Amino acid sequence: MSWRRAQLLGAVALVILPLGFVFFRCSASPGIAFIRQSRSAPWLIAPRPVSSYLQQWGRSEVPVDTFTGRFDLESAEGPVHVRVRALRRFRVRMNGSAVREDASDGDRWREETRLDVTPWLQPGRNEIAVEVENDSGPPLLSLSLEGLAEPLAAGPSWWVESGGRTLGFARIADDTLPFAASPPGPTPGSALAEHRDTALLLFMIGLLGFLAGRRRLGPRGRAALPALILALSSVAWAGLFAGKWLRIPLTVGFDVHHHLAYVAFLRDHGALPLATDGWSMYHPPLFYAAAAGLAAIGEWTSGVKALPLPLKLIPFLCGLGSVWVAFALARRLFPGDLRVRSFAVLFAAVLPMNLYGAAYFSNEVPHALLVGLALLATVGALLETRTTARSAAALGLLFGSAALTKFTALALIPIALFFLLCKLLAVERASPARAGRLAAVFAATLLCVAGWFYARNWIELGQPLVGNWNLPGPGRTWWQQPGFHTLAYYTGFGESLRQPIYAAFHSFWDGIYSTLWGDGLIAGRALPAQRHAFWNYDFMSMGYLLALPATALVLFGAVCCVELGFRDADPRRRAAFCFLATAVWVIGCAILYMTVQLPFFGQAKAFYGLSMGAPLALFFALGAARLDAALAGPRLLLVRAVFYGWLFCFAAVLFLSYAA
Repeated sequence: MSWRRAQLLGAVALVILPLGFVFFRCSASPGIAFIRQSRSAPWLIAPRPVSSYLQQWGRSEVPVDTFTGRFDLESAEGPVHVRVRALRRFRVRMNGSAVREDASDGDRWREETRLDVTPWLQPGRNEIAVEVENDSGPPLLSLSLEGLAEPLAAGPSWWVESGGRTLGFARIADDTLPFAASPPGPTPGSALAEHRDTALLLFMIGLLGFLAGRRRLGPRGRAALPALILALSSVAWAGLFAGKWLRIPLTVGFDVHHHLAYVAFLRDHGALPLATDGWSMYHPPLFYAAAAGLAAIGEWTSGVKALPLPLKLIPFLCGLGSVWVAFALARRLFPGDLRVRSFAVLFAAVLPMNLYGAAYFSNEVPHALLVGLALLATVGALLETRTTARSAAALGLLFGSAALTKFTALALIPIALFFLLCKLLAVERASPARAGRLAAVFAATLLCVAGWFYARNWIELGQPLVGNWNLPGPGRTWWQQPGFHTLAYYTGFGESLRQPIYAAFHSFWDGIYSTLWGDGLIAGRALPAQRHAFWNYDFMSMGYLLALPATALVLFGAVCCVELGFRDADPRRRAAFCFLATAVWVIGCAILYMTVQLPFFGQAKAFYGLSMGAPLALFFALGAARLDAALAGPRLLLVRAVFYGWLFCFAAVLFLSYAA
């Protein structure tokens, strides 16, 4: 089999196998709360309001929801059966008498249980009640009665009680309901209408700037443009940090109190915590150890115990570092293409999830920088003529450091090793022994840097990967709404263009879009009204509409990257492009699967993929450069000027969302 055919088969397998795995888990795994609605016996849920609050944490007693329905019976012509599915454990009572006391653990909730209830029926009015309990999500019930003159299915006419309190009539289980507490402030459409003059001014600056620049900017000026954009972006980031981000309290951010508690634990105990010591203490320690060290230096030099500057410096420098990584990646792959390099650094500089992430104290942005450096080093190793042991060790060091900062990097390590081995064997024609030695150098360095942490988890807690979602011990189970998912959640989109704040309640794609192009989860605040006042929410709302063309360009650029992975004349470059496309795809699939495994609104976050910021910038740059080249003719000059007008307006609005 030729390498080209193997590459094609590998690409097809890469698309089919992860999606097939997710489909299989959704269809068969008892641990995945994925339901399929039916008209004959729909899944029902208690009519609780949509909320962002944590459920069940710290409670050993599981609440019980009782679904009750009534029906009239003159006489039964034959046996009457009830068919029940419940998520998860259930008990059935007919006219007050126990029909079924379920002693199972709820793992067979997908299977229908058929019970004969004929002995408990009575002429006239009958009442059936089903008690359902679920410690990892909301109790759900699907029920139908057979053998009556008219078959009866549980529906919205049934009522629900919990803890002796009537909650109201049941409703059809729906995981796309909007957040109950609608946030104040403008929608994207109203914000754009209100600030149309500002948007038009920015658009005209970009349009006229392009028309003037294309005539006056000579070859030397064009050659310096990528570096100039990078320099201006760095100055703008520094100004934003000094002028605004330092004024944001250190306690603003996603789970920031728990991140700070990790640092305090290191400082107070002089030892690493276990995952069971706190909400966020399951994370690998590199970021927190660096923060604790900087905080200690700041305390020693200033005498102020809670000095925020050292702790804020880390995410800021790492966020800006990711912009430089995007620039370096584009320059490495396209050393002679000024457009790709310029578009890439511009995109990275105004990427909202990097901007707002760098303003909050978290391990997300440092992890993104380390992964970005690892991706850059991998591309370098794939492009070099002969892979050296030094390159393999550098990859092990960078991926190990990333894995010692956040678990996400673990998904990329086998991909990097696979492409490195393919390049060694298929391009360099290295012997299996040499390829094995270099792989061993990579693995040994990686294990020396990060392996000890996962071995410690295995020894102390029984498994190498421990998160706050699977902590051992009583009272550590928790969930958030909706607590289950349906196909509608993964096929819908549009709420983020109407009301982006907490659009993640509506669909997976709204969650990704609202956190990619803005702070759609408002720093993890429980209520939209509690959002902090440091962002310009008018501009942020406008940005969601202006980002629609940018999203299309990213997708188009991803296709271009895959095309280059198959058609580029240099096999080393083909390997590099395929590696980047594979990395983005795998992280995307990991985020998708995580929302299935943990069906909570807060799991659909784009910044869980912030480590893919540099490849996304490259995708955007490829798409924008292809479009710019297609518009290069004189007849399309005005259309091209409109493109640059939008580009400047888009970039300015995104940046001003966090600066104005």
